[in-house]
Amino acid sequence: MGRLGNQMFQHAAVKGIARKHGYEYAIPPKDPNTQIDNYGLLDAFEMKGVDHIKYCYNVVPAQERFFHYDQELMDICPDNVNVAGFYQSEKYFEHIED
Repeated sequence: MGRLGNQMFQHAAVKGIARKHGYEYAIPPKDPNTQIDNYGLLDAFEMKGVDHIKYCYNVVPAQERFFHYDQELMDICPDNVNVAGFYQSEKYFEHIED
């Protein structure tokens, strides 16, 4: 996970991808080994309605192939993946604006 701004995009993208495909999603808890001085998403916001804060094991990484919206990833993202990358496009989550 990146810093706060990247984490906000990642969370929105994960939620958007999960809703599109009918998947459940999880947010990993803060890892003190990698986020020692990093003010993260779970520190900045009370994540009401997010009860999926857990470590996920045996997952494969899924990452954007480009530095812009990846339509293929959005369309065919498999279940049980660790979504990594920047995901700085509203196209990943504009369908869940509610």
